Amino acid sequence: MQKTKNTLNSESLLNMRTIEEFDMGGWKVRARVAAIHIAAYSGNSGVVRLLCQDYGADVNCSTGETLEEEPKKNITPLQWAARRGHTEVVEVLLDNKVNVHAYTNDGVTALHLAAGNGHTKVVKLLLANKADVNASTNDGITSLHISAGNGYMYTQVVSTQPCIPPGSLNRVPASAGGKGGILTSAGWQVTLCDPIWHVSFP
Repeated sequence: MQKTKNTLNSESLLNMRTIEEFDMGGWKVRARVAAIHIAAYSGNSGVVRLLCQDYGADVNCSTGETLEEEPKKNITPLQWAARRGHTEVVEVLLDNKVNVHAYTNDGVTALHLAAGNGHTKVVKLLLANKADVNASTNDGITSLHISAGNGYMYTQVVSTQPCIPPGSLNRVPASAGGKGGILTSAGWQVTLCDPIWHVSFP
């Protein structure tokens, strides 16, 4: 009976949510989160590992949500860690079988957040674990759009579908990029290779 009670208490503590203030990159927002969200956002890989492996915390806990007029919901620990560029936390979550495809109520994935904030190592980790480079938000925005808009550059990103609509950016002559491509203000070159887009950066 005591063991059952202790187990229930542990589950209650793991699932209990509190309200904390988070830096969203230029503005602060209050969010309702669980302990694993706080540890992931803070970059405390040791606590994340402890919560997952010793206490059985849900690695895909999606109870995080911002307290705004239009709140962002279903935020996972991976998304908090990706936003902040905490590579070790991302590695711990991946080791514990986290879902790299999870998305918020507005369709944002961990890859969107890592790419949009210039966290190259996290981007590479997510792609190595089969994150969908073509996943789009509810507004049709991919991680490539976000990182292009913010001026970040990555290496060896390969997608199976066009990531940027043709004509939306400046065209590169075929002589400059094989079969032609697109050059963004960030210096990226995207080359179309029937039908795979190989994205590389100088």
